[in-house]
Amino acid sequence: MIKRVKGRTVRPELVYMDTGALIAFFAERDKNHERAMEYFQSAVLEGSRFVVGRPVLAEFLSGASKVSGKRVAIRLREVILSSRYITIEKETEEDWEKAGETSEKFDNHDGIDMVDCLSFAIMERLGIKKSPSRLTAILPFTASRWFRGDGVMGRSQAHQECGNNRPLDRAQM
Repeated sequence: MIKRVKGRTVRPELVYMDTGALIAFFAERDKNHERAMEYFQSAVLEGSRFVVGRPVLAEFLSGASKVSGKRVAIRLREVILSSRYITIEKETEEDWEKAGETSEKFDNHDGIDMVDCLSFAIMERLGIKKSPSRLTAILPFTASRWFRGDGVMGRSQAHQECGNNRPLDRAQM
């Protein structure tokens, strides 16, 4: 949605949603759920729109199916696909190439998997600078925060900076 402010066209800010942000938003028992709800409501009111890469959507729905059952995952998929605030972005061949290069270059950094690498490639291609992330306790961060000089900050280092990111258990969904 494009809006006009003082006679000029302003595009909404795009915010990339990763799996952790989706979990925090949809899982009421998640420790970051309330903060996620506040963040997303505020961002929507400010005109932001959200992008979810297909790899992230697949990862999120697979996890939801394993944790809460297939019916819950199907319903979550319906809600996400019908949202007027969320766009599902298909990855391109170029995204896969870039993700492969990133994955190979930084293969010794724990926690940076192919979904993360594809997300970085999609964000770069779309010019997205913001993403709420479980690693930053649901606060916006710039993609460059992950990149330092010649390397990617591994999640273990991010955990030290932002707190531990524990996996979901069935009780959290």
